[in-house]
Amino acid sequence: YRLCMTFVDGNTVIGNQGTNGRVTTFSGSTATLDATIPLGANQRPLDYAVIGGVPVLAVLDTNYLNNASIVSVYDLTNPAAPVLLASGTATSGTLINNVNATGSVQWGAITGNSARLYAMSTNHGIQAFTVVVDLPAAALPYGSGCGTPALALSAVGAPILPSTYQLQVDNLQPSVIAGFFIFGLVPIPAGAPIPIAPGCMQYVLPITTLFFFPAGAPSFQQPQNLPNDPTYKGLSIYVQAGSFDVSSAILASNGLRLRLNTF
Repeated sequence: YRLCMTFVDGNTVIGNQGTNGRVTTFSGSTATLDATIPLGANQRPLDYAVIGGVPVLAVLDTNYLNNASIVSVYDLTNPAAPVLLASGTATSGTLINNVNATGSVQWGAITGNSARLYAMSTNHGIQAFTVVVDLPAAALPYGSGCGTPALALSAVGAPILPSTYQLQVDNLQPSVIAGFFIFGLVPIPAGAPIPIAPGCMQYVLPITTLFFFPAGAPSFQQPQNLPNDPTYKGLSIYVQAGSFDVSSAILASNGLRLRLNTF
């Protein structure tokens, strides 16, 4: 990762050699490529942060001639399909070509859903931005479930404060005797293998678990009530569903990020 590298957590990095970012986890001396972030060939310097519960990646395009040193901020909830949130130029004054295509981008202080962002395209000076992440309430899937067909988790309605929406699990097998939801505040974006469920991935660091009993039905809905409390505005809650069948086999769904807001 000769062009840039940023840490997601203590054992996960995003590295860049041009064209794509690579989400990579390390365990001892073993590195595993977990996801590929599609980027332009000149989108090289990058930095990761979580702002208002939203995982974001800032990326600088160092090709001045064609792109005016654009710094872009992406929602990285699904690393394989980043969503552009905002962009701006990192240039100021009289410009000299960035012939070496070098530079840097760095998140500064983060307060709630607001953060400072610094960007430098070589020969063009340093620009400071204030980035405010305030996105509408949404249920955003990431990762993929296991099983045939794959266990799938979605939401009916948006997690708007205050309201009631439904968590919906589909593709439950007739042999399922019980299912469960795990809830947490920290995602595992690329997933972690579940040792007792070969081929299945864990996408949430769990805080609490809620069980349900589908009684042989292929789908199940669980209502969720959100309070009339604006202090939860901008909070992200991460959910994953799972099931047990009569042979004690476990299947797991995709992850679902619930982004709470008042609109």
